[in-house]
Amino acid sequence: MNLIAHVNADGEIRALIATLDEKRNMMLNAPPGVQVCEIAEHGFKGKALDLNKLAKLLETHTVEVTPACGKLVRGRKKSN
Repeated sequence: MNLIAHVNADGEIRALIATLDEKRNMMLNAPPGVQVCEIAEHGFKGKALDLNKLAKLLETHTVEVTPACGKLVRGRKKSN
Protein backbone atom coordinates (compact mmCIF):
# COMPACT_ATOMS: atom_id res chain seq x y z
CA MET A 1 0.00 0.00 0.00
CA ASN A 2 1.23 3.48 -0.85
CA LEU A 3 0.55 6.45 1.36
CA ILE A 4 0.60 9.93 -0.19
CA ALA A 5 0.39 13.08 1.96
CA HIS A 6 -0.48 16.71 1.39
CA VAL A 7 2.01 18.49 3.67
CA ASN A 8 2.48 22.11 4.79
CA ALA A 9 5.98 23.60 4.71
CA ASP A 10 6.29 23.00 8.48
CA GLY A 11 5.56 19.27 8.07
CA GLU A 12 1.92 19.30 9.20
CA ILE A 13 -0.06 16.62 7.36
CA ARG A 14 -3.18 18.16 5.82
CA ALA A 15 -4.47 15.06 4.03
CA LEU A 16 -3.55 11.43 3.43
CA ILE A 17 -4.33 9.34 0.38
CA ALA A 18 -3.89 5.55 0.52
CA THR A 19 -3.58 3.60 -2.73
CA LEU A 20 -2.93 -0.01 -3.59
CA ASP A 21 0.47 -0.63 -5.16
CA GLU A 22 -0.96 -1.46 -8.58
CA LYS A 23 -3.33 1.52 -8.65
CA ARG A 24 -1.17 4.64 -8.74
CA ASN A 25 -2.59 6.32 -11.84
CA MET A 26 -4.18 9.36 -10.23
CA MET A 27 -3.52 13.06 -10.31
CA LEU A 28 -2.65 14.67 -6.99
CA ASN A 29 -3.06 18.45 -6.99
CA ALA A 30 -2.28 20.30 -3.81
CA PRO A 31 -3.37 23.84 -2.98
CA PRO A 32 -0.75 26.64 -2.95
CA GLY A 33 1.79 26.26 -0.14
CA VAL A 34 1.19 22.52 0.16
CA GLN A 35 3.33 19.81 -1.38
CA VAL A 36 2.55 16.21 -2.24
CA CYS A 37 4.94 13.53 -1.06
CA GLU A 38 4.94 9.76 -0.72
CA ILE A 39 5.36 8.44 2.82
CA ALA A 40 7.80 5.53 3.07
CA GLU A 41 7.84 3.02 5.94
CA HIS A 42 4.35 3.93 7.13
CA GLY A 43 3.57 0.53 8.68
CA PHE A 44 0.41 -0.26 6.71
CA LYS A 45 0.51 -3.78 5.25
CA GLY A 46 -1.72 -5.63 2.81
CA LYS A 47 -4.82 -4.35 1.08
CA ALA A 48 -6.97 -3.56 4.13
CA LEU A 49 -6.82 -0.06 5.57
CA ASP A 50 -7.31 0.47 9.31
CA LEU A 51 -9.00 3.87 9.57
CA ASN A 52 -8.32 4.10 13.32
CA LYS A 53 -4.58 3.60 12.71
CA LEU A 54 -4.68 6.20 9.93
CA ALA A 55 -6.43 8.72 12.21
CA LYS A 56 -3.85 8.07 14.96
CA LEU A 57 -1.05 8.66 12.45
CA LEU A 58 -2.58 12.06 11.57
CA GLU A 59 -2.76 13.01 15.27
CA THR A 60 0.73 11.91 16.26
CA HIS A 61 3.00 12.48 13.25
CA THR A 62 4.37 15.17 11.00
CA VAL A 63 6.47 14.81 7.84
CA GLU A 64 10.11 15.84 7.57
CA VAL A 65 9.98 17.96 4.43
CA THR A 66 13.09 17.92 2.27
CA PRO A 67 13.54 19.56 -1.11
CA ALA A 68 13.35 17.41 -4.20
CA CYS A 69 16.65 15.84 -5.11
CA GLY A 70 18.02 15.47 -8.61
CA LYS A 71 21.03 13.61 -9.85
CA LEU A 72 23.26 15.36 -12.36
CA VAL A 73 24.21 13.01 -15.20
CA ARG A 74 26.97 13.79 -17.70
CA GLY A 75 25.73 13.56 -21.25
CA ARG A 76 24.72 15.54 -24.26
CA LYS A 77 21.48 17.43 -24.15
CA LYS A 78 18.98 16.04 -26.65
CA SER A 79 17.83 18.51 -29.27
CA ASN A 80 14.23 18.79 -30.37
